Amino acid sequence: MEATKKAGIIIDYNFQRHSAITGPPQYLLWITIKNMAALDRGVQEEEVAKTVICSTEVRTRPEWAG
Repeated sequence: MEATKKAGIIIDYNFQRHSAITGPPQYLLWITIKNMAALDRGVQEEEVAKTVICSTEVRTRPEWAG
C-alpha cells in the first residue's frame, strides 16, 4: 500500500481492527482514491507490484502456489 501511495495511485490508506463481543475480530482496509478513474490503473499497479513483489508470471508459477 505504501508503494502505491508513493506512485500516486492512491491518496491514503488506513487499516483498522474491530473487535466484536461475539465472533472473530474483523479487519477493515480503507483506501482513499482521487476519483473513480483511479481504479482503472491496472498497468501502473502491475508496475508497482513488480518492484515490490515480483512479476505476475512469477507469482502465478505452480511452485509459488501455496
